[in-house]
Amino acid sequence: LRPRALVDEGLRLASLPGVRGAMDVSDGLARDLPRFLANPGGPDLGACLALPPHFLHPEVEAFCAARGLGPAGPFALLGGEDYALLAAVEPAAAPAVLAALPRALPIGQVSSRPGLVLAGQPLHLAGFDHFSNGE
Repeated sequence: LRPRALVDEGLRLASLPGVRGAMDVSDGLARDLPRFLANPGGPDLGACLALPPHFLHPEVEAFCAARGLGPAGPFALLGGEDYALLAAVEPAAAPAVLAALPRALPIGQVSSRPGLVLAGQPLHLAGFDHFSNGE
């Protein structure tokens, strides 16, 4: 209800060695992560997601269960976030990034194969698009 811009966290990320990029997630991870992994002039990348425990708020889990929406992970990947940051970090730099940003959550690994995979299953989620015509 009271989102807070993560300016300090973004500046901290920008100052750390091994951080290869960062962006705001506003259209949901399913939409923004492929945009983030787009590789102009080369093959697009993908990601194998492993959502950590406590990634989802218990109310999201309860909402999905009460409405028979199935697992909450894919549902949550469609939703936009206010002021959430997504970053790509070299594996060797991850411990330093996690120490500098203790609330950060690793969510997966970049893959040379395009597309998103969650729990070993390909995800075919489009996410939210502000500029779609609704079709």
